Amino acid sequence: MAHVHGDHWEAIEGDAEKTVTHILPYAIEHGKVAGKSEFDCTGDDGVVRREKAFGLVHGEMPLRYFALICSNSGAAEPCNSVYSFYPFCASGITHRLTIEKLHPWENGVEGVVQASTESGALIWFFDPYFFKDKDTYQVGQSYNICLGALAMALQPPTQHEIVVTSGPIIEIERKRALEEDPAADVSKITSVTFGLDNCSFCMPSEMNPDEASYRGMADEVGYFELEKSGIYRIKTAIMRPEDSPVEIYLYASESVLKDYCPKAGDNLEGNIWLQGYIQD
Repeated sequence: MAHVHGDHWEAIEGDAEKTVTHILPYAIEHGKVAGKSEFDCTGDDGVVRREKAFGLVHGEMPLRYFALICSNSGAAEPCNSVYSFYPFCASGITHRLTIEKLHPWENGVEGVVQASTESGALIWFFDPYFFKDKDTYQVGQSYNICLGALAMALQPPTQHEIVVTSGPIIEIERKRALEEDPAADVSKITSVTFGLDNCSFCMPSEMNPDEASYRGMADEVGYFELEKSGIYRIKTAIMRPEDSPVEIYLYASESVLKDYCPKAGDNLEGNIWLQGYIQD
């Protein structure tokens, strides 16, 4: 198996090996085919062969299981192999995004998409259907993209404000003070405080830009069970460019949340794995 998304499976039950060992055989046996494609693959013998890939999706809940199966025609006994297996945020919120760049993974069938919102804000997401849609994406073209995310860590915020003591923001604040009162002693303005409550941002990781530090607010909260694991589905905005929020469904397991039960109106922070796919 080329990639099992261990950190992402940890976010379901806290034990990736146990979860995958339990779920993978059942998902392969009962999963429904979700697209097929072909790709060039270099075998262990150094020969490039044309292999086939197809996806299997198991489950009917908003969060499902996705197995990526690929042929291995160069093996001593040609067979199909499990290339990847990951939690799939099947239910998301659709946005019109413009494709900026594709970032294929080494295995040739998985990858991350870099896109921009209508206001120009950048966003990176892992596409579960990359194996079949990588040739559909055209840089510069816009698509309806269904966005969801899996929480790898999520809790109430520990920081509620930022204090800035240098830089151009100090001069901006001094200018504002003089506009309000021309006699104001702006030398006393040595810092500016910004509140963080109700703000929304998503800062991608340098190594894995589809994983990001997140802060936002729970607009709606739902709950369901997935293979006996309790899952919260949270509607939230990951950014608000020019008052046009990029909303998603964020899935957080009870294992990740520990003793915390999110409610509508709560401020949240954590680490998320962002997914997206073309919505027909």
